[in-house]
Amino acid sequence: MPPSHYDTKSHKALNINIMCLVQLRDFVSLWQKMTFRSWLLFESIKSFMTRFYYLLVFFLLFFRLSTEAQRYNFRNFSVDNGLTQSEIYAICEDKRGNLWFGSLGGGIIRYDGYSFTSFREENGLASNYIRAILEDHHGMLWIGTSEGVNTYNGKVFRKFSQVGWSVTTILQEKNGTFWFGTELNGLFKYDGKVLTQFSTKNNLPDNMVFSLLEDSKGRIWIGTGKGLCSYQNNEWKIFTTINGLPSNIIRSICEDKSGKIWIATQGNGISCYDGIAFSNFSTTEGLSSNRVFSVFCDSKGMIWIGTSNGISRFDGSGFKKFNESNGLAGNIVVTICEDSFNDLWFGTAGGGISRFDNERFIHFPENDKMGRQIFSVIPSHGKNIIFGTSLGGLTVYDGEKYSLVKGTQGFTSSKVQALSYGYDSTLWIGTVDDGAYSFNNYGFKHKTSGDGLHGHSITAFTNDSAGNLWIASYDSGLYVLY
Repeated sequence: MPPSHYDTKSHKALNINIMCLVQLRDFVSLWQKMTFRSWLLFESIKSFMTRFYYLLVFFLLFFRLSTEAQRYNFRNFSVDNGLTQSEIYAICEDKRGNLWFGSLGGGIIRYDGYSFTSFREENGLASNYIRAILEDHHGMLWIGTSEGVNTYNGKVFRKFSQVGWSVTTILQEKNGTFWFGTELNGLFKYDGKVLTQFSTKNNLPDNMVFSLLEDSKGRIWIGTGKGLCSYQNNEWKIFTTINGLPSNIIRSICEDKSGKIWIATQGNGISCYDGIAFSNFSTTEGLSSNRVFSVFCDSKGMIWIGTSNGISRFDGSGFKKFNESNGLAGNIVVTICEDSFNDLWFGTAGGGISRFDNERFIHFPENDKMGRQIFSVIPSHGKNIIFGTSLGGLTVYDGEKYSLVKGTQGFTSSKVQALSYGYDSTLWIGTVDDGAYSFNNYGFKHKTSGDGLHGHSITAFTNDSAGNLWIASYDSGLYVLY
């Protein structure tokens, strides 16, 4: 006889189990009585639902991947990196490799590859609002401000008194003649002696001048608020919407390698003039936005368009878009420049500056052993990579973790800006202010004036075919180690 505490509950549970077994038996019997056609229909439905499920999963995965923005190698600079202002309206590279940025309220900013230096009204600028920067044929900087023009010879800012109005664009012709476009006072031509003004009183369609270009044929192109002009041999030609332009507000102009003129308009996209007719492009053709502030033709023949919604790149057949989701500093791009390394620089209205090297990248972020600014990089044994960064010393990355060699083992704390191997596999290390070091199986060795090396800032190394090591310095010339 079962235990007493099972008497009532166990009988009820047994009855329920028996009923379930009976129902299960009846279901199995019913299932066995299904016709072959019914079973086949059921299997077909089940097979269809299975395929549908996997197709749905594939579609959702593909859709997610296709809508995720692809990030590119944009290196962004903002007030956190030393910019005095995040609205950048002009960019220029000088012959020394310095980049100059004109800001809207923060003066002019110089970037030497390592740090930013700003110059403002207290340094001699006419105004802190900079709209144009040009380096002339002799290396002098010309700076268009809201209060006229400054020149800078590398030491002193001087006021160019001949033009005292708000200057938006500056051009120097191949023959040395200067042109200054102003915000409300038309256009000025300066041949070194005589200043000539052009306005609505003598051929210019509008006194608001946005852009200037000298093309390969020697024509001067002027973008105004009421149309496009060309000037050559005292002959003026004016182009407006009547001639095929999509808009009369011309913000920027450039010439491509084939001699076509590209025109950026404010509100109606861009236009391309082949000498006969205008071909117009808008968001319908794939442009990021119809509100265009800048257009630039790079050394590879690509056309870059800065808009109110990021950048568009035109390769001759179609547009590719870049914006903040791809790593751009800001979506309102007002100026574009290419440096001597063929990197592109974009000035934005509020986001600071972006540099683009045209490749995808994997980001190695700043940490306690890796500085924000990377000055030099070289591969080492195995998977190791050695970096010279703004932290000073050397950062070594082995594929998983970082280590920092700084102020220890006989090595400096100075920033490293040059790395190279000699023919005997010795690693040569050039610092910003502590000369050169070598590293081999015996450790680090500091090269000083006692070794014949008097330079403190070592910028580069190279080996010649005879096995000699050449050492370039910033402060004391060139050395060779036999």
